[in-house]
Amino acid sequence: MITIKEALQKFGNDSVDIIRSNMSRAGQNATGETSNSLESTVKNDRLQVSGAAHIYTLETGRKPRESSQT
Repeated sequence: MITIKEALQKFGNDSVDIIRSNMSRAGQNATGETSNSLESTVKNDRLQVSGAAHIYTLETGRKPRESSQT
């Protein structure tokens, strides 16, 4: 029987693989640093998938900025 920790580890690793694949498919993998920053950690039966601080912006984009024309 699989333990909760083992199930979380598999889900976390699969999630990291999916995110990396999506980044590659979208052409967001220029140097590989962001992709390599992704990791999955299980501690006290809790799963955390983390990466570089700007990973969310890659996924969702950012709002347009106002131009600074003078």
